[in-house]
Order: sequence, then structure tokens, then C-alpha cells
Amino acid sequence: MNQKIIITVIFIWLSSAHQATAHDEYETFNRNVESLNSTLDKAVVKPVTEGYVSVTPDPVRNAVSNFVNNLAEPITIINDLLQGKVTQSIQDSARFIFNSTFGLFGLIDIATPMGLQAHDEDFGQTFAVWGWTDSDYLNLPLLGPSSVRDATGKPLSLIMTNYGIPFTLAKVLSVREKILPIDPMLDASPDRYVFIRDAYQQQRSYLIRDGQSVSNDTFKSFDFSE
Repeated sequence: MNQKIIITVIFIWLSSAHQATAHDEYETFNRNVESLNSTLDKAVVKPVTEGYVSVTPDPVRNAVSNFVNNLAEPITIINDLLQGKVTQSIQDSARFIFNSTFGLFGLIDIATPMGLQAHDEDFGQTFAVWGWTDSDYLNLPLLGPSSVRDATGKPLSLIMTNYGIPFTLAKVLSVREKILPIDPMLDASPDRYVFIRDAYQQQRSYLIRDGQSVSNDTFKSFDFSE
């Protein structure tokens, strides 16, 4: 996973001059939020995550990540149906059932070896499928990169995955851990804000179009999703 993330970052960095229009009407606001989020990250989130990684064995961190992903699976299933992906909704339902039971409440991912691959569907993607294709970039306090369209769908997701403070903390650590390997590249980029914005928009484009709009599938692994 880490190698794929780094390859993605390099690809975006080298091709940044050829990016399409960024749809960033709220850039001034977004940059202020980016500064706030970056300060909070450096002061709290990153140090805590680094401590978590240093004292927690890989199998335990993998189990936490699996558990968090499994609890979010119902959102994917609902959006499968809203997007008309009936077969995929059946597969994702089976994945959730197997991992929640035989996988010890999702701590062990037994569905993937069975051929039930994970999918990533949310309300922002559903709105895009329904016709809301272009949307301005929007950086959210604490939540990070988003868009007006994606932010509109976040309250539904947050309500459905409000399992309490322990789950929220586990989710933050799991997501932040994925990005740790690329921190040096982000810090070295000429414009960190533009880098993150373009990476987010490319990754969302990949997910919305199920990979059909991006020839390089490494964008799939550069995940800024919540």
C-alpha cells in the first residue's frame, strides 16, 4: 500500500502542470482552513499517530483498520443501491456479513480472500452519478479535503457511522496512518495546498467513474476519504 501511495504522489507531482481546471472558487477560504488543519495535524494528530504506529504491532493496526472499514460498509451498500449497482450491493452485503461474523466483528478480513473485493461508495459519489458532476473544491475544518457536493453528503455518512468517541479516534488514526509515508513529499511540494487539492480531485474522479476516467490506476490508492 505504501509503495502505491508514493507512486501516486510522484505521478501527480510530475503531471501537476497538466491538471484540468481545479474548480476552486473558494480558494482563499480553503487555504485558511488548510493552514488551520495543518497546524492541528502537526501539533496533535501526527504525533499521536506516529506514537500509535511505533508502539502498536502491524497485526493489531491491520485489525483496527479492518474493523473501522467494516463498520462503514453499510454506507457503501446503501449507495450501491442508490446508484443502481444491485449486484455489487449483494457482494458488499455478503462481505459485511462474513467479516462481521466469521471475521470477529470485522477485525479479520476474510471476505477478500474469498473473492469479495472491497468497494468504496458514498453519498458524494451517488450525487455525482445522479448528475451533480462538477463541484467546487471545499476544504473542511478538521475533516479536510472535500467538495461542495461531497460535503453535502457527509452529514448522512457521519450520522450513520456515529459509533462514539472510540470509533472516531480509531478512524482518525487509521486514516492518518495511511498518509504518514508521503508526508516528506507533501512538505517538499512547491504548494502543499495545490498538491492535496489536485490529488483529492483526481482520486474522487477515479472513484466516481469506477476507474474509467483515469488510465493510471495508482490514483485509487491515494485515499483522502474520511
